Amino acid sequence: MKTSDIMISALKVLGYGESGSGKTLFGSTFPRPSYYFDTDDGMLSLKGLEDIEYDTYEDIDLSNPKGAVAVEAKLKELHKECPYKAVVFDSITTLADLAMNRILHLNGRASGVPQQQDWLQQMTWLKNLILRGKALPCHVYFTAHEQIIQDEATMQVKCLPLITGKLAGKLPLYFDEVYHMETTIKDKETVYRLLTKNNGKYLAKSRLNSKFNYFDTYEPQDFKLLEAKIKQKGV
Repeated sequence: MKTSDIMISALKVLGYGESGSGKTLFGSTFPRPSYYFDTDDGMLSLKGLEDIEYDTYEDIDLSNPKGAVAVEAKLKELHKECPYKAVVFDSITTLADLAMNRILHLNGRASGVPQQQDWLQQMTWLKNLILRGKALPCHVYFTAHEQIIQDEATMQVKCLPLITGKLAGKLPLYFDEVYHMETTIKDKETVYRLLTKNNGKYLAKSRLNSKFNYFDTYEPQDFKLLEAKIKQKGV
């Protein structure tokens, strides 16, 4: 294999931020038809948009949690036949909750307090899900909520995806693009933007920027505009 033969045809993207920062809506700017694994119950923000399909995954009865099982079944189905140009997992933070519900049920502690072995099982499930999701033959976009942490040694404050334990720091390793989703006010209007470069506090990266510098530090939350910049500089 030659690096000169690499084609930018299916990016694997992680977008994280606080509630209301545009994570779900950004997914709607990916090529369509698209499919959402909705675990945040946030599809109302996409009402009226065409060529977007979704299923909502939740655990109504913790004594018999079915959300994680349903996610696995749908992902298996998509690996057999994927008619979509983009698949969105919204969000991995709440997917983690479904995974823990299932693990506690299987370990005979439904609705109980998770123990160390439960957290380890949860992280393993999440990593496997991410790898299987990334293997789909289309653009794949995972969202996550955010958390603020402080390094006890350096006292430095950092913002990371909200997910279990050390997986929060490792999660970006699985993705080509990691964007921090943000809002700012301009002329009294809310502007949705994404951070593409790490600034010390907010974790962000773009493998496309490592050599080709496709993107500015801040970009509009529109995947079509990102694709246009890629095409301008060639693949």
